[in-house]
Amino acid sequence: VSGVRMGTAEFYQVVNDMPGVVDSVVVAYRAGADEVIALFLVVDEARSLTPEMFDAVRHSLRARRSPRHVPAIIEAVPAVPRTRSGKLAELAVADAVNGRPIRDVSGLANPESLDWFTRWREQQSSPAAAG
Repeated sequence: VSGVRMGTAEFYQVVNDMPGVVDSVVVAYRAGADEVIALFLVVDEARSLTPEMFDAVRHSLRARRSPRHVPAIIEAVPAVPRTRSGKLAELAVADAVNGRPIRDVSGLANPESLDWFTRWREQQSSPAAAG
């Protein structure tokens, strides 16, 4: 992003250790001519993505990594896609949020989780979202 290469593990090492975060996925999202970081969090049932938790995520990433690691987008999601062996399907999420055809999902344990990301993309593209 902005010519700086950042590994997704740098985000997961910070975010997945936070209280209330069950799982996460981070991808580059093309917002117009720019590319920004989008972080999607699965939070535990006892919590929600409150303004305090949102701020804690931003603060932790800034303090433990750098200001460039603070995502432009932080959203709560019901689930993130994983393969049957448990590997995070980041490429499928990146395809879904960027409006590209989603790669082969036959190896996913929960391919239905991609529906949320596709709907999110459609909401970002709608005229109501722009205004």
